[in-house]
Amino acid sequence: SHFPHVRPAGDVPVRVINGGPTPEFETLTDVFFTTIVSARKQLLAVTPYLVPTLDIMRAFRSAALRGIDVRLIVPRENNHVYAGMAGRAYYDDLLSAGVRIFERQPPFLHAKALLVDDTLSIIGTANLDVRSMRLNYETNLAVYSNAFANKIKEIILEEISMSNEIDLTSWRARPA
Repeated sequence: SHFPHVRPAGDVPVRVINGGPTPEFETLTDVFFTTIVSARKQLLAVTPYLVPTLDIMRAFRSAALRGIDVRLIVPRENNHVYAGMAGRAYYDDLLSAGVRIFERQPPFLHAKALLVDDTLSIIGTANLDVRSMRLNYETNLAVYSNAFANKIKEIILEEISMSNEIDLTSWRARPA
């Protein structure tokens, strides 16, 4: 009686993915890791806070090293200065593996999305950071739809057009 049957309201499969501070399971890490390593062509990720767990970092690097088109979109100016600085500490490792990083010009970009092979979209509250993976209560949706993925991709590509790509050579030559 607490969970009445709800009739479908469309034909797109959607799964709710909740995460929270549970020591036994790292649900969000497992979902993001599996999603990233299952990519065959392209990964587009948008996050305001890029401070990934070691598993997520390895998954992105591995995907890029396999020849997957991996693009990360982050804000150029972060609303949490230290989170922005922490995220930039990962740039060299990601860029050297072939991950493309785009810093979005202001205003602050707070969107969170992961798009895989124009088929699977994960959107919701989780950032690609340790806090979202292990500490915060988060809710995301996994949407299995090419049409939905194409709409999300249009939005992400528009965000990329308002971003500056970080080049590994320039990154390494930046002033102290």
